[in-house]
Amino acid sequence: ECSSPSPKRSKSAHMAGLRRLQRLLDARKAEFESRPIPERDRLRRAFAAGDPHNKAFLDGQGLRIALSELGVRGHSREEKDSISEVVKEAAACGHVNFFDFVFQIAPKAELLLQEVRSPKLHAEFAAYDPSNLGRIGPQACLSALQRHAESDHNGLDQETANAFWKGFVHDFHEIYKGVRLGDGNVDFSGFLELAKIVDTERAEFQHHSERRAAMLGGIPAHVEKQHFGELAHLRRFFVAHDAGETGAISAPRVLMALLESGVLPPVGDGFERAMRHFETFEESQHFKFADFLSYVTKHREEEVAVRRAVIQSALLNPKWECPVSRDDLPVLVVETGFFTDFAI
Repeated sequence: ECSSPSPKRSKSAHMAGLRRLQRLLDARKAEFESRPIPERDRLRRAFAAGDPHNKAFLDGQGLRIALSELGVRGHSREEKDSISEVVKEAAACGHVNFFDFVFQIAPKAELLLQEVRSPKLHAEFAAYDPSNLGRIGPQACLSALQRHAESDHNGLDQETANAFWKGFVHDFHEIYKGVRLGDGNVDFSGFLELAKIVDTERAEFQHHSERRAAMLGGIPAHVEKQHFGELAHLRRFFVAHDAGETGAISAPRVLMALLESGVLPPVGDGFERAMRHFETFEESQHFKFADFLSYVTKHREEEVAVRRAVIQSALLNPKWECPVSRDDLPVLVVETGFFTDFAI
């Protein structure tokens, strides 16, 4: 037969539990007070908005109001459902006090909203969090960020992208310190901050690379604007054929640079036209980078003109033999991206 605990032991256990709760409360107070004043004021205002009668707790409705005051509100159905899930779970556990709101409910709602709004980044983060702990270490974080950078097709050629990443890796551990948690790991919110830094620094690196290529190539502003985003890439192929570093290359080498950069196809009518054109120049005649860019533009305009002529000819052909209706073809051409200004 089990004996019931003595009143003295029960009282002792009760007092020990109260002391643990007091230590937790003191720790939360200290952590809250360590936060910046604007953040503390923002959280207090949000809680007060959901607790107009000063009851020191939030019910389900008050929690929705407090979260909305923090800016944690859904726009799409999926976002609203995520917030509702957090509110229902919290309401099921009873009323929410201020520190529960600050340290548990608000962070959880913000995290779920971030996951819904950034599914691609969350998938990249989750790929390195196989145990679903909600946090990853510095090396896993760096690998996830590299995966993010490599999947971002924003116009950087491979060599420029590699140069950027080498510099980012060099600075990564200092940047990481600004978002890591107390245990040295980073959660999804921190990962989002790092991904923003990657995107910003990568765009700045590309801008500087393009400006440098424009300056070294001595090209006018309107040409720089026309080719901005591919200048560093194109100049790399131009410079590769400028063995004497004179800033100019011969006609055959212009042709080779156009081929190697992918501007000119190695076969077909476009290639044949370019071959015939460059054969008209003397070996002694040389071309600067600005001239090279003019041939890039010339080839692309010729390709557009040829495509346009083929499509217009097809539209005017009385013997129409095509699975696509004649009336639908102009719309199809625009949607496929061949032309943005297609007109008959």
